[in-house]
Amino acid sequence: MKKIALIGNGYWGRKIKNYIPEFFGLKYVADSSFKLEKIWEDEEVSSVIIATPIETHYSIAKDALLTRKNVFLEKPITTTLKEATALRDLAKLKDVKIAVNYVQTFSKSIDKIQRLIKMIGEIEFIEMSTKHLGRFMDFDVYWLLASHHLSILDMFIDLDTLKFTFQDHIMNEGLCTSGSILFDKGRIDTSLNFPGKELLINFYGKNGTIKYNPLSAKTIKVALYKKLYKELPPKLTTKSFNSSFDERNNLQRSIEYFKNVLEGKELSNLTSAIKITKILESRNA
Repeated sequence: MKKIALIGNGYWGRKIKNYIPEFFGLKYVADSSFKLEKIWEDEEVSSVIIATPIETHYSIAKDALLTRKNVFLEKPITTTLKEATALRDLAKLKDVKIAVNYVQTFSKSIDKIQRLIKMIGEIEFIEMSTKHLGRFMDFDVYWLLASHHLSILDMFIDLDTLKFTFQDHIMNEGLCTSGSILFDKGRIDTSLNFPGKELLINFYGKNGTIKYNPLSAKTIKVALYKKLYKELPPKLTTKSFNSSFDERNNLQRSIEYFKNVLEGKELSNLTSAIKITKILESRNA
């Protein structure tokens, strides 16, 4: 089994650690006091998973790539497009792989929706929302939450074909903690000020709607309908059905995905990760 190192042993790192042994031999778990040179110099370690604060991603990933380690980074890849493309170019130079853990893209519900989406016809609007209370950190709500939605959106519409605008709603110590991103035929609403938890995506098409709610027992709800004047739902609906998937295994699937990338069974999502950083950085342009 290939040896791997986990860099970052905080809240999220500890969650990741639970799933690594199923796919890799975990040789090191590095916290903030660990000397990373030990990992860089160990030829038995071929890959690293980086689950450290966002602002450290570039420097740690760069050192890993320079020593020919494959890299799996927690989202986002970096905070600037320049750094993201530099990592891409360095990985190519060193002939190693780099991918980013946008964990919600590994949802089986999202996989299913990709297969169902044609049923509702041409997409007219997409609503995306993530809201909960905290955690208030060193980055705004777009980096912390909206980045997840952008990663899912890119699975349905190429982000490079869309224009994005930002609307800040609530500021806290100079950072936006409730805000929206508007794009062609859609919006993303995010908040760290919500007393509860909400995660929803609604795909509205000409012939129906698909609702994704991973916090519900029915993670997917599909309604196909005709938009008849003044008619009530029973006469509007031509077909409806629900599907349920276990959303608790997305993190496990993400580690399996990294293994598959290393084995050439799946493509890296690096291009998508770079698009997302480019969009989020544009807010301050």
